[in-house]
Amino acid sequence: MLTRVCGSECRWARVLVYEPPERVVISWDIDPQWQLETDVDKTSEVEVRFIAEGPDRTRVELEHRNLDRHGDGWEAVREGVGSEGGWPLYLRRFAEACQARCARDRSSAAATLDASNEGSAADRGVRQKVRQKTNRGRSGP
Repeated sequence: MLTRVCGSECRWARVLVYEPPERVVISWDIDPQWQLETDVDKTSEVEVRFIAEGPDRTRVELEHRNLDRHGDGWEAVREGVGSEGGWPLYLRRFAEACQARCARDRSSAAATLDASNEGSAADRGVRQKVRQKTNRGRSGP
């Protein structure tokens, strides 16, 4: 759904399958003239799959299928979404957003770890001072 500046909404997709964290499938309810398509038999599907490739790496695969359902002019849809201003652009933006978030998370985790270590050092200093005060009244080591 797209919310315009004026507050109106455009429901240009429907969620068809939602299987977190592996995949999501939505309808593409936009016709070859880039207008809202209300006939569900004339809509295509977009599937996005998330494949774990390691503990810190995920491959994202996007398939836009059944474009021919759009009828006359469906090739324009294929050209539009396949162009540099279509899915390639939005996949790049998604990757950049993920990388930025990971960098923020790593930075936040490092700051938390530093603060935790400082607390530990301060605790060690307090324990050492307590031992020194306790040992002052004792003779020997």
